[in-house]
Amino acid sequence: MRGRLYSLLGVVLIAAPVVCNALSLQTGTELYLPSNGVINAQTAFYGTSAIFDGIAHDDIFALAQTIKYNGEAEGDVWLAAGEINVAGNIARHLRAAGQSFVLKGAVDGDVTAFSSSLQISTNAIIRGKLDAMAQQASLEGQFDDDVHVIATSITLAGTYGEAVRIIGKDIIVMPGTRIAGDLNYTSPKELFLDPSVVLGGKLNRLSAKQSPPSTARDYLQAAALHGAKAAAALLCGLALIALFPFYVARATREVQRSIFRCGAIGGLAFIGAPIAAIGLALSLIGLPLAAITLALYGSLLYLGKIVLALAIGSVALRINRAPGGFGQIAKMLIVGLVIIYALTFIPGFGGTIGLLIGIIGFGALVLSMVNGRAIVVRKAPSNKQPTEISDLNESNQENERG
Repeated sequence: MRGRLYSLLGVVLIAAPVVCNALSLQTGTELYLPSNGVINAQTAFYGTSAIFDGIAHDDIFALAQTIKYNGEAEGDVWLAAGEINVAGNIARHLRAAGQSFVLKGAVDGDVTAFSSSLQISTNAIIRGKLDAMAQQASLEGQFDDDVHVIATSITLAGTYGEAVRIIGKDIIVMPGTRIAGDLNYTSPKELFLDPSVVLGGKLNRLSAKQSPPSTARDYLQAAALHGAKAAAALLCGLALIALFPFYVARATREVQRSIFRCGAIGGLAFIGAPIAAIGLALSLIGLPLAAITLALYGSLLYLGKIVLALAIGSVALRINRAPGGFGQIAKMLIVGLVIIYALTFIPGFGGTIGLLIGIIGFGALVLSMVNGRAIVVRKAPSNKQPTEISDLNESNQENERG
């Protein structure tokens, strides 16, 4: 129990290394770390695509449309992308959030994943715990510790060294699957195991309303997943602040000036944006604009919590002046997100609180966009495609010397 509590605190306060160490940000259209490339410092990456074939000696944060991690990592790895493919070896923990997540490599620590499609291939090895939420989940590798999965469709295969807890509508356990501990499942359909399935423990069917065998254990598991969501929000927040600092600062000031005004504007935008998108979609010419409107709508609604977290963090830390640097801003964001995600974890009220937070932040972002000046976006150098991460490291060092 104590070990799980420490793990939970580690997830919620995962941003501590970001504050203690300098976090380097690198951007580019196509980021590439060659096989002989080395990353020595804690680094965040933002780009259209990112390929890592080299070695990282510290934590890695990456946000892109597609990410391929084929190299070695000695620290934690945080990935957020539409498509994520990990075929390398990670010595510590892996956190991934995306539309599609495929793991083919080995992870010595825990794996936390949020995706529409989750695939743990046959040659994959997870020596720590697996906590995952997905639409479709296929688990075919080697799992040395506990496995907890929530998905609509779940397929189990491979080898499991401890207990397995799954919640899904359609659950399939493939012949030859080996589970050393209990198999606890929640599903509208009763699960029948093939005679070739080796189950060391018991097969337990739990109803959705039934309390699990250990209430404290499942509560800590839910809290850990909630903390992982907070850590994903932290990753997006750090990238947003690094790329659009003036825009985020203006939006934060809007919240500090009048939270009610931000809530009113956010409420109007929350209702009006989908209606406008439907109106645009009725015409063939307006379909692309409708898609852009909905994408912007979803992005601003999600990123609204970042702005509110900064405002809450500034109040909690009693920071009345402009922050002194990126480290102090990161600290404000961490404190604010911890408070926000603690509030949204309250049973029965968390969903409503989360929606209100998103609407207020949404309104602040809209006001900042309307009232602020043009936003300058950092562009990758046009003379190199793709941009090698090692080159970016050298250019950053030269800028620091200058």
